[in-house]
Amino acid sequence: MGDAGMRVKSLRDIRTLRGQVHGIGAKTRAQAVAELAYLEHEKARLERESKIWIANQTQMESRLQSVRRRIGQVQAMLDETPADPGAARNRRPKTGGGQPRASCCEVPLEY
Repeated sequence: MGDAGMRVKSLRDIRTLRGQVHGIGAKTRAQAVAELAYLEHEKARLERESKIWIANQTQMESRLQSVRRRIGQVQAMLDETPADPGAARNRRPKTGGGQPRASCCEVPLEY
């Protein structure tokens, strides 16, 4: 593992050969300048990644609120309707003569 106390949890935690070399420390001025450039590049990359994560988190929170709102609406609708499926059929408006009106899904069948 290389670093004492550092556990590898994902691929992001694995140090590359370049990271291991830069972790040793620069020996010359040229190496120090190269390490500084590398670290500035890495810092910029991490800042971009952080902004993307924050944007994704904001979008996820918005979607989660929308889903919670919809759950509330559906739950309210379920609370208003009767639990007995037969009760809804019995409340259908009737036409004249006391016969229940045929719905669009019913087909009269004569034997």
